[in-house]
Amino acid sequence: MGFSILQQHMKKTILILLTLIIGTGGFFIYRLLSNETEREEALNLIPSDAIYILQADDPISNWREFSQSSFWKFLKQHPSLAEISSDAEFLDSLINQNSTLFRQFGKRDFYMSAHLTGQDNYDFLFLVDLRKASRLDLLPMILKMITNKNDYTLTEDEYKGYNVVEMYDKANRSHLFLTQVKNFLVCTYSEDLMLDAIDQQLNQEYIISSKFTEVENRIDNDGLARLYINYAYIDNYIRLYTDINSSTLSALSSSFSYSGLDMILDENEAILKGYTSLPDSIDQYSKLLQEYGNAEFSFDEVISARTAYLQAIGINKFKEFYHRVLELRSKESESVVEYNAMKQKVEKVLGLSLEKDILSWIGNEIILAQNDPSKLHRNEDDLLVAIKAYNIDFAKEKLLLIQKAIKRRTPARFKKMKYKTNDIYYLDIKGFFGLFFGKAFEKLTKPYYTIVGDYILFSNSPKTLVSALEDYENGYVLAKSENYMNVKNNLPDESTLFTYINGPLTYPVLGTTIKANEQADYTRNKPYITFFKGIGISYSAHGDGFQNSIYLNFKEDATKEQIPKNESSHLVQEYLEDYSVSLRNLSEAETFVLKEINDGTFVKYHHNSDVVQLKSETRNGRLHGDFQEFYKDGTIRSEGKYRKGRKVGRWKYYNNEGELTEKSWEGI
Repeated sequence: MGFSILQQHMKKTILILLTLIIGTGGFFIYRLLSNETEREEALNLIPSDAIYILQADDPISNWREFSQSSFWKFLKQHPSLAEISSDAEFLDSLINQNSTLFRQFGKRDFYMSAHLTGQDNYDFLFLVDLRKASRLDLLPMILKMITNKNDYTLTEDEYKGYNVVEMYDKANRSHLFLTQVKNFLVCTYSEDLMLDAIDQQLNQEYIISSKFTEVENRIDNDGLARLYINYAYIDNYIRLYTDINSSTLSALSSSFSYSGLDMILDENEAILKGYTSLPDSIDQYSKLLQEYGNAEFSFDEVISARTAYLQAIGINKFKEFYHRVLELRSKESESVVEYNAMKQKVEKVLGLSLEKDILSWIGNEIILAQNDPSKLHRNEDDLLVAIKAYNIDFAKEKLLLIQKAIKRRTPARFKKMKYKTNDIYYLDIKGFFGLFFGKAFEKLTKPYYTIVGDYILFSNSPKTLVSALEDYENGYVLAKSENYMNVKNNLPDESTLFTYINGPLTYPVLGTTIKANEQADYTRNKPYITFFKGIGISYSAHGDGFQNSIYLNFKEDATKEQIPKNESSHLVQEYLEDYSVSLRNLSEAETFVLKEINDGTFVKYHHNSDVVQLKSETRNGRLHGDFQEFYKDGTIRSEGKYRKGRKVGRWKYYNNEGELTEKSWEGI
């Protein structure tokens, strides 16, 4: 599916046909006709089950601008776009050869809508506004201009008063259906979709949704095109490409009505601005987000510049907001049970008040950030949650109560660490984040936390917190990141929902989740992921819905990364590297992790790799205990024991195929 369907439809036949209609095919007719004729609105022809609609009022000029952009010139190199790229070059040639006529004829509205035509398929409907030329039946004239009886078979049929022409392409066995409805030429490769369009136009009772009109009236018309999204059908469309569970998709389709976006493309950036309307039902979380949303985020002063992607929620009066959420959840028995279980754990087991001691200090920013792991934990997940306190002193007071309650209840499991001037605590309240902040936060199970500025930082690993503290102390934060600031400066100051993606950092993070049999394809797609230096998506509460802003910053990498040769292809003879030097040269953060978090286990990785090079127990800053060393492919290289920095006992050495090649006794 996916690109293959789009490739199926982007055939030269329809490119020629639409181009002629938009330009040369209507030019001389336009000269002949001067009287206005009966007009039809495009939306009266587009069936109401459209997934999305793309509209342009100057398609020739718009296409020229798009085809010359760095955005398209780079992305069209992707193998999946090969056929589309070929058709695009053909379209460029066709336009250039007829540039004089196109300039004289002027603008002409063009619409393309996508519709599901089966469980695993979708198709497109194309509309071109003929304007004054609509008084003449253009189909026979245009078809004679572009068809050859040896290549195509033409048949005509009548449907409810309209002449429908079927053009059969003998070469690729495709069927293109065309008709003229008042001022519009209608084209599609789906016969059912053509009949639906005619039925739609004849249905006098059809009323354009007020929610769509609300969106249409609130977006600008300054860019290349406008994109409209119909959320009622978006869930089935997304299922064609992903395995997202049904409940998540249903929540998306029921939370919003329509979105409209005006698209502006520049040399190294694209901006989409528009509006999203909400359904009339009051039983929607989106309604509450709209009512309580919008915050001016300042988390970039704290969150690390290693952030690959993050989601931020801006909520005012969080406690009041959550009580309203509970009212909505009252019909969901599972949610009520989870909340009551959490309430019982906090209030009866720990002797605290859920509202007064936990919900009361939560401010207006909640952030979930996925970082590119630092050298402290390169092969571990680096997930961080940051919550801004509305009053940090009050939050510290309440957190101290929680710490004492947990220590009193489970003293053996309570562990406090101190890194430099920062305390790191363990918060044993399982399921807290998933319950209060949604499924995206469920990965944070029993986190550690520390405090930085007005924010409480949470993570499953104290190493993540140490890395975050180091980055904050060294000024390596998002506020100092060029990629992030490009995004922030092009989005509204206040948002309810905000997403940030850094392509170059996201690539290695997502790479750890890719299956082995998909790694080769993922590696080939690296240039197209890292091409996007920064992506920002903002939903800001406004009126009865949300203002939308999407910003893309992109640039092709100047140099291609050189893939190193496989050094494990030959036998490495040297087994005497002095790792004690690495141990002596650890940074303060690495020493802290070694002693306080890893219980003295020293781990070193191969350069620019997640593969462990060595793993050894230590004591008092020296190698002491079990020792293992590995090749770059993860194969064991040597193993034995150290005592106070010296090898002792039996040692074994292996070649890169895992075969034992040597044994020795040390310390005798």
